[in-house]
Amino acid sequence: MIAVLCSQVQAKLLKPRIEGVEVVGDASSIPEGARLVVVLRGPGVPPQAVADAVFQTGGRVPVVVAAGPTDGTGEAFLRAARSVGIPEKCVLTGPATVSQLVRVLEGVDAGSDLPDPPLFELEEGLLDPPLFQDACVWEEPGRTEETPPEPAPWAPPASGVLVPVLGATGGVGRTVVAASLAAVLKRQGAGVVLLDAGRPPCLSHYLRGEGVVEVDGLEAGAVASAVARASGDVVLLDTPPSPPYLPGLLGVAEKAVVVVTPDPLVVEATKAFWPQVAGKAVLVVNRVSPGVRNLRGSFRSAVLEAELPGALGVVDVPETEDVVLAATRGVSPASFDTFGSAAAQVLSLLGV
Repeated sequence: MIAVLCSQVQAKLLKPRIEGVEVVGDASSIPEGARLVVVLRGPGVPPQAVADAVFQTGGRVPVVVAAGPTDGTGEAFLRAARSVGIPEKCVLTGPATVSQLVRVLEGVDAGSDLPDPPLFELEEGLLDPPLFQDACVWEEPGRTEETPPEPAPWAPPASGVLVPVLGATGGVGRTVVAASLAAVLKRQGAGVVLLDAGRPPCLSHYLRGEGVVEVDGLEAGAVASAVARASGDVVLLDTPPSPPYLPGLLGVAEKAVVVVTPDPLVVEATKAFWPQVAGKAVLVVNRVSPGVRNLRGSFRSAVLEAELPGALGVVDVPETEDVVLAATRGVSPASFDTFGSAAAQVLSLLGV
């Protein structure tokens, strides 16, 4: 029997597709007798779930990690897998679809060779997984006498309003929105500091020569330091998807912008951190197709307002090819009416 540790949304997609799979929501629910455990990155499945799965099974059962794209969250899953000795061939990267995962599981169930178990042996009595801080292992298993390092010293910018641009998953359009906001603010005469902590950093594709400051978005200390040094009227921060240091960042951010698409899976993933930003964030719905625009009222009430309540406002960005033209020409997406008008609405709702 194969155990798959995944989110509720992923479970609904997997259960009807393959027999012989036990879907669980956390490592403590992995059944005895499982001969393979798959940890599937998704909403509500943190990187530490990888270590939890290994220690729950005593290191005797092969564990496969579907880490997804190598963005900030994907890198955290890779580090977690390495920390407990999971072989590289047991870590899947890239945008894996449910259909691809089903084929992998069907192959294992049909008798294909199982992957190797983790490359270490648990000492007797050592049942505590490694502890994580900012998605980095700071303490090896069993060494509980050590003191964790101090968390990143978050502080507000030297001057100005900090506005992080957030998204739960990769590919929703955070960078495009951040570039558009910066361009509109500059046209209004505001002093803008633009920090690019994306993975990989991409703001320079749209704002060539515009003074973009690139920051290692995986290092909480580097991001915190860059924020504290920033000085301007508005400090915009383009972040990696769901960065692990989000609580510290939001503790010093007066406002925020959260980017989603009309995809229910993206909305579901955003719910994981939404309570931290509700009341101070504007919600940007990117890539709204004509069909979705025609159903906008029902989508807003049934999905956005019900699942993500408390936004300062909701701004639609229609689906368009302007973003490709902007990247090709090295200009801000705000040069086009689609993004320029949307960015102006966002700034008005933020009050900056």
